[in-house]
Amino acid sequence: MTLKRCLAWPLIVLSVFSQFSVVLAQDQDQVAEQAALEKKALDLLDRIIADGRSLRLPENRARVQFSAGDLVWQRDEKRARGFFAEAAASCVEMISAIDVTNRRGDNQIQVASQLRQEMLMVVAHRDPELALEFLRATRLPTPPQNDPAFMRGGRRPEQDANLEATLLVQLAANDPKLALKLAEEALDKGEFSGRLVQLLTQLQDKDKAAADKLAEKIARKLRSENLLTNQSARSLATSLLSRGPRAGGSDGGSSASSSTSAQLLEATAYRDLMEGLIAAGLSVTQSAGQTATPGRPGAGRGGRGPGGFGPQFGQNGGIGLLMALQSLLPQIDKNLPGRSQAVRQKLKEIGVNADARGAARSELNNLTQQGSVDAILQAASTAAPDIQNRLYLQAARKALNEGSVERATQIATDHLNPEMRKAMLQEVDRQKLVKAALENKVEEIRPALAALRPDEERINVLTQMATAVGQAGNRKLAMELLDEASGLAGRRAENYAQLEAHVKLAHAYAALDPARSFDALQPGINQINEMLSAATLLNGFEVRVFKDGEMPLQGGSQLSDIITSFARELGSLARLQFDAAQAAAEKFQRPEARIIAHLAIARGVLEGNRAGSETTPPAR
Repeated sequence: MTLKRCLAWPLIVLSVFSQFSVVLAQDQDQVAEQAALEKKALDLLDRIIADGRSLRLPENRARVQFSAGDLVWQRDEKRARGFFAEAAASCVEMISAIDVTNRRGDNQIQVASQLRQEMLMVVAHRDPELALEFLRATRLPTPPQNDPAFMRGGRRPEQDANLEATLLVQLAANDPKLALKLAEEALDKGEFSGRLVQLLTQLQDKDKAAADKLAEKIARKLRSENLLTNQSARSLATSLLSRGPRAGGSDGGSSASSSTSAQLLEATAYRDLMEGLIAAGLSVTQSAGQTATPGRPGAGRGGRGPGGFGPQFGQNGGIGLLMALQSLLPQIDKNLPGRSQAVRQKLKEIGVNADARGAARSELNNLTQQGSVDAILQAASTAAPDIQNRLYLQAARKALNEGSVERATQIATDHLNPEMRKAMLQEVDRQKLVKAALENKVEEIRPALAALRPDEERINVLTQMATAVGQAGNRKLAMELLDEASGLAGRRAENYAQLEAHVKLAHAYAALDPARSFDALQPGINQINEMLSAATLLNGFEVRVFKDGEMPLQGGSQLSDIITSFARELGSLARLQFDAAQAAAEKFQRPEARIIAHLAIARGVLEGNRAGSETTPPAR
């Protein structure tokens, strides 16, 4: 017996070693496959870069360039920096062509502002200091004073201050001393970005001395500002005060609690700043001709602004300042109790019962988040008309989420207005159909499925049902449902929702049979090509899709948005079948559409393999 066991041991060891060798070989095969996939994606990226340089619009070139820089950064940082520099140069080219006196242009300043922000955030993710350099090299032009387009175009003076502070938050993670220096320079220029709160929080973790120094300077600068007229300073002060003062005696070291680290101002500086804010608020007076009435603060001859307030209450910013004090009442009660009564009296003058309003808001939030269906219904029965429908809708949704379909239906039928009722009952019907599919009762619900209108609604329900039963393991039924949806999607789309249905169908097929995903996308790509061709003829007349003969790569029209939607799905599918995804992208006839799709494919592989695939392998 002992001899047999001794002879068996080598066989056991050999078996284990063989199994280990098989697993190791499989892992090596997967590594090789992934490397080959990334090689294809990088080759495609080289083509995208070459194609991008031939684009006419500088904003299109910039998008390709900074996207390429982001994708190659981890593999070739030097090359990535070159792409980022090209993107910044393209951005400068675009900005230099802006005519700030032309208020009837193509919203150049909005487009440039959006592009610049996107570029800076991408670069900052890799090198915040380089992003700061680009920020300063790509300043937007200053429009004429008092130009109404100034505010509409997102060209507020504090926009750059907010961008810079956002970049400083990221910079502080690696270089807190430089972040402190640049933040102090911004304060010296009178810039009070709300992002400084995030910067202080970051510095608390990285360099306590730097955080304390910056907090002291911010408080000192704020106390010297006119908090009535300087909205950005007032907002920053309110944000800092809402956190409360730092606990006395805390050294902010490793033993400090998370609540302490969230409190950014030392107690004396905190109380001084709060006193300054209160003093400014109490100095607010009503303008002549304005009458505050209960429930309608500040309403009068000037008309009502947002929230029921007139355009001004006394000096400019008076209402904003008083509302800031209202939000800070709990902190005032705790830290400057001697001033609480004066603040409440001032709020009463403008018709605000601060305690009742705050308590009601808090109670409503707690009720909708934590209350039972019965509790929400009880509150809705006595609520004011403006929030009653909201409460009944919350009750219906909570009942549906708890699986009580009948009760959700009853609440919707009895209490919701016609528009909300229709949407809620559609949601109920969809859940019923999905539940029936999971119970394999599809034939019983065929009449209900056939009654769904329009076609895209039926496609959405069928794909939702297919996804649910597929995840439950019933691949055969899932494919039958998707094939039924595919028959509907094969018809010519008459609106963008029907085109979007192709994408949803392709996404549902991906988990079961990726090859069918490309079949689902193809009719939509063909129709998009036709629409792009028609848009070139109608551009400037019925539609405006192109600019200087070229379609912007991002935004600007529903047509470009739907191309992006198709492209993202191809990017997801590329992790499963790269060659098929690339072949589908080649079906786009316009070069801009192909670039959008190719870039999504490259990003899907290069970023997806780092972050983990969003698309599960097909079930078999």
